[in-house]
Amino acid sequence: MTGWFDAAEALIRRCENVAMVVACIAFVAMVLTTASDVLLRYAFNSPLIWAYPVVVNYLIVILYFGAVSAAQRHGNHIGIELLTSRLPPRLKSLCAAFSAAAMLALCGLIAWCGVGVFWDSWVQNEVLSGVIAWPRWPSYLMVPLGFGLLSLRLLLQIARHVAAAIGLVAPLPLRAEVPVGVE
Repeated sequence: MTGWFDAAEALIRRCENVAMVVACIAFVAMVLTTASDVLLRYAFNSPLIWAYPVVVNYLIVILYFGAVSAAQRHGNHIGIELLTSRLPPRLKSLCAAFSAAAMLALCGLIAWCGVGVFWDSWVQNEVLSGVIAWPRWPSYLMVPLGFGLLSLRLLLQIARHVAAAIGLVAPLPLRAEVPVGVE
């Protein structure tokens, strides 16, 4: 049974790693664009007219949706462990499976609806209002891609948590380990 988990984990992890590289590139581009815009605005009174729409409508969106699934993999999303931290490992895994299933229902719905919003924007050739008519569809595309990948991660985590709850595999850690002295 762990062979299937390992193969699915490897595939999803590769997709998450690609998404994280894209998110990191977007972050660097966002920092460089913003710094350049500030420098040009205040030093030369000649701002980049395209900087704000590109950063807000594309780069921040890519950054968030590129990193959301990897954050789930590492257990970096907000969670309340007041009760579950005191449970035995199998029951803890079962609670984690229910929690991931609820999250999957919401993320799957958002991904599904996001496909429709993206498609409508693509077909209607929607653009942002402003000096430059930037297309809207690239930022809309990131919603189903990011939440779709997150949904796959959640499906795998649900399967692993259920398998751990019935004793087939070792339990997954529920959150990222925080280095000593950081809390």
